[in-house]
Amino acid sequence: MTLQTNIVQADMMLFDISILKEKPKDIISQIEKQFPKGSEPIHIIKKLANLYFKLNEFGKAEEYYNKLIEHNPENSYYHNGLASVYLGQNKFVEAANKALDAIGLNYYFPTAHFVLGEALINLKDYQNAANAYEVSLKILPSFGAARNKLIKLYSSNLNNQSLAEHHQRFFEKKDPASAEEDGLLELSELQSKFVRFDNPIIVVSGLPRSGTSLMMQMLEAGGINVFTDDIRKPDENNPKGYYEHEAVKTIARNKKWLQQAQGKAIKVVSHLLVHLPAKHNYKVIFMLRDLSEVVTSQHKMLVRNGKHKEGLYPGRLEISFKNHLLKANEWLKSNHNAAVIYINHKDAIDNPNETAEKIRQFLGTDLNTSKMASVIDKNLYREKIG
Repeated sequence: MTLQTNIVQADMMLFDISILKEKPKDIISQIEKQFPKGSEPIHIIKKLANLYFKLNEFGKAEEYYNKLIEHNPENSYYHNGLASVYLGQNKFVEAANKALDAIGLNYYFPTAHFVLGEALINLKDYQNAANAYEVSLKILPSFGAARNKLIKLYSSNLNNQSLAEHHQRFFEKKDPASAEEDGLLELSELQSKFVRFDNPIIVVSGLPRSGTSLMMQMLEAGGINVFTDDIRKPDENNPKGYYEHEAVKTIARNKKWLQQAQGKAIKVVSHLLVHLPAKHNYKVIFMLRDLSEVVTSQHKMLVRNGKHKEGLYPGRLEISFKNHLLKANEWLKSNHNAAVIYINHKDAIDNPNETAEKIRQFLGTDLNTSKMASVIDKNLYREKIG
């Protein structure tokens, strides 16, 4: 660290300490003297956004939060800050959308779920507001403000005295751990009651070589539009195609393209599920396959591509795949905007008509199940176990 860096850091520390003793307006005055408008460094822009928000000068706070988002569009705190500003301006639709942006970037952000709940209450969407508060409490059980909101919602708006009393008991310290015994619905049940899946993105997921391409073929044959770019061409490993889209690989840093997948089917391998933003609804078809078959199939594909040597069983790959499945399962259980059906690869091969019908019922749309079943080619079921 250079001497110049130390001096700058020391100056900023003294500046931070000094402003604690001042009123917000005085602090802003000091900042404006030190940093002409348009020349403020990012840490000063953060301070100004916060200070104007505290002063209820929401127009100026909005200006500075937008600068922060322009500087770093992947920062969930900036999006949630702007959502709070919109709440202060009574722009409730905008507040809900910004809170969802924050949640999409960082699902485990209880304050963002709370802000979403506040916006939805003002939009009189009481059921989804309750769901947002429930998720915030799932992440942070000690979030008293969210619990108070739920007590009022359940007793006054949703006519569910049992849930209102459960949250009241938490404050009374009787037995906050006995959620199920007190009649508190599991989060998954709340999800199924509160979340609407209008025009969802259909996500086909699973481990590599678990049958995701096969499921995409079935959906396309059944009449679902698929979101692919055909960049990766069919080959010996997948003679009927991979049904991939290059944009999926960028999902950790770029999510805007997902809007184009609305109402379509898209293939997302299991380890990327966690990057799906909460602003969309998803119906997830998760493919399951015997792990030994998955590992063997993946290994042989890599051998064909010259990336692995023949004859070596990739034990580490199996451990990695197990971890992927655990994380994917955790995401699927905790996300209120995703419904899921699990399809066994072997069942799809052996019972294509039954599998097609299950998918039709899950998606709740008119599919050509006979064409879906006709896609199955048992000759392509290689690397069987048993």
